[in-house]
Amino acid sequence: MDKILQSGSIRSIRYDSIKQELEIQFLYSGIYRYQKVPLVVYEELLKDFSQDSYIEKQIKPNYQAVKILTV
Repeated sequence: MDKILQSGSIRSIRYDSIKQELEIQFLYSGIYRYQKVPLVVYEELLKDFSQDSYIEKQIKPNYQAVKILTV
């Protein structure tokens, strides 16, 4: 599932429900893959009014990330 977002710092989000991986392409810092992210968290992210804030408060502190591309 790919989503293009209108956000201050996010270019796109991709979610693999089989692997439970959330991949976020940030405008200025590259692409990060977050591991073991439940589908419900991905769905909440898409529904949240401020995806930037949701990522800072709910994703980054709770899920391990691997940087896969530097801008």
